[in-house]
Amino acid sequence: DKAELFQELKAGELHLKNRVVMGALTRARCEGRVISDVNVQYYTQRSSAGMIITEAASISEAANGMNDTPGMYLPAHVDGWKQLTEALHKEGCTLVAQLWHTGRMSHSSFHGGKQIVAPSAIK
Repeated sequence: DKAELFQELKAGELHLKNRVVMGALTRARCEGRVISDVNVQYYTQRSSAGMIITEAASISEAANGMNDTPGMYLPAHVDGWKQLTEALHKEGCTLVAQLWHTGRMSHSSFHGGKQIVAPSAIK
């Protein structure tokens, strides 16, 4: 018998080859906010997990607030994510993307000196 941790799991629509889930890590290795071979190699080396939750990906240019984190709003970003997704699916690993908007945590230096987009002030 396999230990329960290494048994398959169906969680809603997701099918996991085992119950090991790798939590998100901020790698800050996405030059131009594009997933590259370096990122694919990093995640593929960990693809024995049943599911990987990716590092946070910015949903728009206004959502950026940290250097070299991936984006998910331009065609080049989509192409990088497709490469990563295909590599992990080939290994039987389920991948879930974590999306973010850094909001108030950001700084105007990430936005060409423009004011950051964040929640309204509480009055």
